[in-house]
Parts: sequence; C-alpha cells; structure tokens
Amino acid sequence: MNQFKSYYWTPQDLETKGLRRAYQQFFSSDSTLEQKLKSFKRLLESDSVIAQGIAFDNFFYTESLSRFGSSNPYWQYSEQLLSQAREQLKNPPVTVTKPKEKAIVGANHASALGVLAHLGQEHDISLIEPILCSSCDINVLDMGFRAARQCLRNTENLYPEIILTLSQIVFDEESDLGTRAAAIGAFSDYIVPEVEEVLVKAAKQCPLPISAHAAWLLSVRNLKKHVALLQELSKAWPDDAMYPASEVRELLKSSSQTLS
Repeated sequence: MNQFKSYYWTPQDLETKGLRRAYQQFFSSDSTLEQKLKSFKRLLESDSVIAQGIAFDNFFYTESLSRFGSSNPYWQYSEQLLSQAREQLKNPPVTVTKPKEKAIVGANHASALGVLAHLGQEHDISLIEPILCSSCDINVLDMGFRAARQCLRNTENLYPEIILTLSQIVFDEESDLGTRAAAIGAFSDYIVPEVEEVLVKAAKQCPLPISAHAAWLLSVRNLKKHVALLQELSKAWPDDAMYPASEVRELLKSSSQTLS
C-alpha cells in the first residue's frame, strides 16, 4: 500500500532544500515519532503554501483515521494549524496541476478547509462562506461543506449568508447531484427554523438523492412533525432507492406504532 503523502501537493515543488529535507524526514520509515513531529512542525510553520498544504493534508488524513481507533499526534499543533489555515483562506486561490489530472483551482483553500473540518469554530463561518460562494472546484467545495458542518455544529445563532450560499448550491440544477447532496450535509447539526425550511423545500422539490438526504435530516430533527411529508416522499421514491432513502423508510417502518 502506498503511503499517504498529500491530496494535492508534491515535494518536487518545495522551494528550499530545508523544506525538502523536512519532507523526507517526515515520511521516512527510519524517522522516530519525535523526528516526524519536528518535521511536521517545520512544514506547518513555513511560509510555503506547498509545505503548509502537506501539513494540513496529513492532519486531516490522520484525523480521519481516528474513527478506527488510531490517535492523531498532530493535535498538539492545533493552535498553529488553525492559525495557518485561517491565514491561508484569506489568500487568493492557488491552482495545482498534476500530470493527467484535472487542475485543482484553490488547492490551498481545500487543504486549509480540511483543517477547519476538524478544528473549525463558529466564527470561522465568515471565512468559509465567501469561498463556498465563489469556488467551482469540487475539492474545495467538498472540504468547505465539511468545514461548514463543523463550524455550524449545534449553534443556535443565525447565519443567513451561509444558509443562502448552501441553499443556492442545493437548488442549482446545473450542479452535480453529489455536490448538491453534500451541501445538504453541511446543515446536519445546524438546528434553526430557517434551515428546516430549506430542508422541507429540498425534500419536496429536489430529485434523489438530494430529497432523501433532506428527508433524513428532517426525520432526525422532528420525525413526528414531518411524518406526513416523509411518508408521501417514501411512497413516491422508487422501490430500489438506496441510502439514505432506505434509512428514512426503515425509520418510518420502525416508528409506525409510536407515531400512530
């Protein structure tokens, strides 16, 4: 299995010998954990967009594996990660082109948003929203949705700008269905009436899988309130509709007695 290095960045483009040495030590199988951490810190604290991007990506990747029980040694640099990521999001988008691959417009933003997807705080919404509003790159949007979900998690404060931006993506019929469904996911833990209105509209008007994602979020918010709509949607969906339509149907089935 190839060792993960970065989502977007390559060491050949690192600007100095010192950064290239830090990169080599970071990924060397002979390096101790202490040496790897020192190299990670060197990359992170550099002024190099590439070096920072590599550090951001490795934090995100390692943290994503923590759900399988592994620990993330880079958490100790959370303050530096947040600080550098926030600054990077204020910079213009950087385009990265790899051989035989589509150019990534805003790779620096995608990497920085990966940090906010795990460490972002409510006030970071003001950094995320303009990028979601202006970017058309799927890598940036995907990380932006993740970061938005993290920063909107459990707040009761109203942020109309990001609600509008996410809603425009959800209802954009020219956008990819997967992108539109992912935008719905950013609302997962944002419990305000204005978002509930968006979810109801999406459940009624959007095709699968978007309508099913919206329906699922409505079901976990207030199943009793929305049961009539969910039952109507469930009947209209094809019999072989997959996740999360299948989850909505299963929930309706298991809750039928308590709701009657």
